[in-house]
Amino acid sequence: LKAHIEYSNEPWNGIFWSALYVREKGKDLDSNPYRAGYKYYSTRAVEIFNIWQEEFGGTERLVRVLNTYHHDEWMSRNMLAYNGNYQSVDVLASAPYFYGCWSRTTNSRCADTDKIPRTINEATSVKHLFDIIDNPDDPYGMAETLNWMDVQKEVADEFGVAFHTYEGGQHLAMNWGDNTLSQERENTLLALIRKANRTGKMGTRYRQLLEGWKQRGGELFTLYTLPQTYHRFGTFGIKEQLNQSRFQTAIAK
Repeated sequence: LKAHIEYSNEPWNGIFWSALYVREKGKDLDSNPYRAGYKYYSTRAVEIFNIWQEEFGGTERLVRVLNTYHHDEWMSRNMLAYNGNYQSVDVLASAPYFYGCWSRTTNSRCADTDKIPRTINEATSVKHLFDIIDNPDDPYGMAETLNWMDVQKEVADEFGVAFHTYEGGQHLAMNWGDNTLSQERENTLLALIRKANRTGKMGTRYRQLLEGWKQRGGELFTLYTLPQTYHRFGTFGIKEQLNQSRFQTAIAK
């Protein structure tokens, strides 16, 4: 068996303590905290890989994984190039999620009402949610997610490492930091998101994602998450609980 080693989870993502940690530890590496953080992260990851290599007597049974933000090509390049870290890395892993602009302020591109006729927090039907996912102009929609696979695969090939995912799937989730919605509106939107994830249309989108991944030369794809009951912070997972038959899931419909 091979051990897949990955140092921390999304240490570039400011919602996690690990991001604050690596930015503090790397503050002497770059004047920009974001860049400082991922430079420290990639270097520290290699140090940890080397400990495993010593204990295992080589790398034959190890898969050394460096995770990156799916929409940031330059972070991937810089992490691999910095200190020649790519020489001690086997895999570049990103998280291809498909969803859509949450609101007009999510991204500068989300403010364009011509290209983004509706955001997730404006949806009033399941159809609206799939229209958002399928919008080729949405920076977080299916088309853009597949395009970024091409970009990250090119980076991986350039540095001679494999391309995996550490997470991926659909990411229709509430933005609980948005205080503009009433409680009634939150409840209605959450119900729509859950209904969308239980339809055969969602199964079609999952197949589109996974087939697109294979076509682009991606290898291991780690779907997020384990069978999991829907909860306040997300409607993730193809199966909602362990005993659910796969034939009852959206991907089988």
